[in-house]
Amino acid sequence: MNNDLKLTIVVPIYNVEQYLEQCLDSLVNQSNHDFKVIMVDDGSKDKSGEIAQKYAEKFPERFFYVYKENAGLGAARNTGMEYCDTEYIEFLDSDDWLLPRTVELVLDRLEREVEKPEIVFMTPVVYDMSNCKFTEFADNEELRGIFEYTMVTNPQQSPKMFGLEASVNRCIWSMEFLKKYEFSFPTGVKWEDVAPHFYSFYWARRCIMVENVGFCYRINSGNQITTSSDAGRLDIIPVFSKTLVYAIENGWNENEISYILRMFFTFATWSMAVTKKENYGELVKKIHLYLKAVPKRYINIFIKQRELCRKEIILLRLLRSSLYKVICDYHRKEFITKAVVKIGKNIRRK
Repeated sequence: MNNDLKLTIVVPIYNVEQYLEQCLDSLVNQSNHDFKVIMVDDGSKDKSGEIAQKYAEKFPERFFYVYKENAGLGAARNTGMEYCDTEYIEFLDSDDWLLPRTVELVLDRLEREVEKPEIVFMTPVVYDMSNCKFTEFADNEELRGIFEYTMVTNPQQSPKMFGLEASVNRCIWSMEFLKKYEFSFPTGVKWEDVAPHFYSFYWARRCIMVENVGFCYRINSGNQITTSSDAGRLDIIPVFSKTLVYAIENGWNENEISYILRMFFTFATWSMAVTKKENYGELVKKIHLYLKAVPKRYINIFIKQRELCRKEIILLRLLRSSLYKVICDYHRKEFITKAVVKIGKNIRRK
């Protein structure tokens, strides 16, 4: 590998033959080629591996193919990190693609920074396959607001960073920073971005933003975990449990912890609205056990600082109490779905 390059882009691959070429072509066609690509085939059963190998053969100086037995997205990303020997790293899902000039503009900005940042935020766009339209990433405006009066900040100075979407792919990361704090992705569970979002942000001290760069996030393709209604949604419980325990044990302040609870409540209500019948009762029960285990003072701070409305507070109280069993009844799901979805959207706006 070329050790003079500054950036590695890790592309985890699993059964995405329909979209993989678009993803990899977006890297081939970048205006700046001072980066390498680690393509991690996570045991694909379709032709994804063959496609990736063709790019490695055609561009042997920049594209590298790695095969591993299937172990999930977190494990594939960790494998990619093991092969990274550059100053910075980026993660790109193989059904998305990178916007033109992203590498050029990010590296230009990094060259101008006297003190190297640990996290570079980008402003992705969303492509909706159901109507072929492009829109802004959900919280780009919130991100711009954080950097409106400063070029450099961190979550301690700007706690609203904790409230951004949990998306590892919307950032470029300093490898020195990740190694210093022994960063790795959780394995064996879905929602791999949640714990890294809070963990890495908590330790970051120097963050910058680069406009008009990032990835294009494909939605309504049927492949995203965010559209899933299966048992994978139950993973929100261990993921958020581990995150909350880490925060409390390491003395995070009440405001920081309230952001964890806000994201959990958003994920929980959203999951309740879309989960299938066979998993619904178990999901609600586990949400109840999670919320019941949270010390009451953190719940009260969450309600106060996030300014929950009356309906949101009622649902939260119900989920924490023995009356959660009423919500467990799937036949009542249709009745509560509209309220639950509205609650999730309202929380996300705050």
